[in-house]
Amino acid sequence: MAVGIRAARPTESEVIAEIHERTAHVAYAHVFPGQPFPRDETIRRWQSFEGQIVVAEQAGKIVGFAAFDSVELHALYVLPAYQDQGIGRLLLQAAGAVAQLWVSKENRAARRFYEMCGWSMDGDEVTLVYTSGTTYVGRVTQEGMEGTMGSEGCWSATRSR
Repeated sequence: MAVGIRAARPTESEVIAEIHERTAHVAYAHVFPGQPFPRDETIRRWQSFEGQIVVAEQAGKIVGFAAFDSVELHALYVLPAYQDQGIGRLLLQAAGAVAQLWVSKENRAARRFYEMCGWSMDGDEVTLVYTSGTTYVGRVTQEGMEGTMGSEGCWSATRSR
């Protein structure tokens, strides 16, 4: 079935938050076991997001989204039932030439996805401590890019010239 990518509408922040929640429960179950998802905070995050949000739509249903600005991919989530169908790749392509993103070292599926799209872990990582324990977030760069750690604690990458 065909998938379309389009700009998210302002009225779709609740649907986007629901996709974020449903996907995060699977992707981060080992990081935040049994903890409630911050749904209201997530809705506000996507309502006030200053970058761009695109959605993947199949048969009139939103099944994934990507949020990004000119430099960073802030989020890419595809509902579990729709993964491994090329939708994530379409969303990543819609994000254009983003140069940095975060990925949990423990999220093997996401790491595998980004590696298949030409990104790679470069060995640098930062430790984030959550109430449920510790997780490691590694820098992911695209081939032909070199990276540095940004002042806000996120890993950044810049294109090699």
